Amino acid sequence: MSSKFGLLEKLEFLQSWASVLIANINPAIIHNLEKYYALKKVHYLSTIEEIDGDYLEFGVFTGSSFCHSIRCCKKLAKLNSKILNTTFYGFDSFAGFGDLKEDDKHPFYTDKNFATKLPTVTRRVQRVASNIQFKLVPGFFSDSLKNGANQLSSVVT
Repeated sequence: MSSKFGLLEKLEFLQSWASVLIANINPAIIHNLEKYYALKKVHYLSTIEEIDGDYLEFGVFTGSSFCHSIRCCKKLAKLNSKILNTTFYGFDSFAGFGDLKEDDKHPFYTDKNFATKLPTVTRRVQRVASNIQFKLVPGFFSDSLKNGANQLSSVVT
């Protein structure tokens, strides 16, 4: 009985090659690719369903996923030009995590590994955004969003 996979079944070297390739990719790259893919799906569905609204990202860090979201919206404008009306808001301390309780401390997730500079992130986003409105909101969430979502409108205006 022959397999439905035909010749592919006999090409075990392709599976080995793919395994070696994936095993050698830095996990951070895979993490980002999966995150980018998920964001693209979100923006695609918002576009085809004509869901209006703004984009909020909490924990911008270097701006990679923030910029990716802007790129996705610009590309998807071919399907629905109204998506270009989206305003992008990015929240981050740009100084790491700040004071943490002992139970919340982690060997990798430290201020040293996650501190960035607001001007550097702003320049990066500006290069991508061109005609897209965005605002980066610096500060720890405990300060910039003390009153939760009720305060959001005063923070982003």
